[in-house]
Amino acid sequence: MLWYARSLAAARYAERQGAPGVEFNRFGRRMGWRLIRRGELRKGVSHLLAPLNGSRYLEFPVARSYLPRTSGHCLDVSSPRLFSLYVASLPTAPRIQMINPDPQDLATTSLILRSLGIRNVEARRATVDALEADTQVYDCIWSISVVEHISGDYDDTHAVRVMYDRLRKGGRLILTVPVDRRFREEFRSEDVYGTQAAAGDLFFFQRVYDEEALYSRLLSPLGARPSVLRWFGETCPGIWNEYERRAMRDGLECIVDDPREMADHYREYDSWTQMPGVGICGLMIERE
Repeated sequence: MLWYARSLAAARYAERQGAPGVEFNRFGRRMGWRLIRRGELRKGVSHLLAPLNGSRYLEFPVARSYLPRTSGHCLDVSSPRLFSLYVASLPTAPRIQMINPDPQDLATTSLILRSLGIRNVEARRATVDALEADTQVYDCIWSISVVEHISGDYDDTHAVRVMYDRLRKGGRLILTVPVDRRFREEFRSEDVYGTQAAAGDLFFFQRVYDEEALYSRLLSPLGARPSVLRWFGETCPGIWNEYERRAMRDGLECIVDDPREMADHYREYDSWTQMPGVGICGLMIERE
């Protein structure tokens, strides 16, 4: 109950501050209550305490702003599920295909879809390279905080190329990725998503892009410039790294305060050069 009170207070604080992402917080809480009423207590409570976390408060609103105004056939490539569930609830809700290689995460998504009777979303287990054999074209594809984690037989460059190729003419590709002052690759002692190959005693976790890497790895291979490019990040260097240490150490006890954290310490910047440290880039590319 204390965590719930803190979570609710943090959300109300963020809303008063005009912080991004609060509409997704409200949606996640409503979904949590619906899950509880349908007997899914554990999953419902998790949505009440932490409907979304960390940079999702920055990424979800920018991805939402890029969606086409008219409904169509859309593809979600392994994004955090709450975003697609939110899009599926809109008045002009499209048909959404969700693909995810993580069987545990996919099972949770499928359970929520069944429990809430959501019929315009279909989830299936697949990796992004499976789209190469797909004959379907989409009006919009989004992949939120995903491509930075892709490695192995194909990488981020290949993944973005495959997604772009599956768009109809005029279709939109929406991506968000982490950025910092210098490009780097991060490895961890455990396979966080259960999908990565080992590199010695470590597992690949993610890339963090600088502006040059963003263009050379994700944009230039497409031969297309982004229609929209936006930058969000910490207001002082080191804030994100300190938050990440607390979140990994304290888990939910830290994450319930995320709306307040995002409201107080993060903002939008006009360019990558203005950003003092870690953040996210949201971009949209239209298929020519």
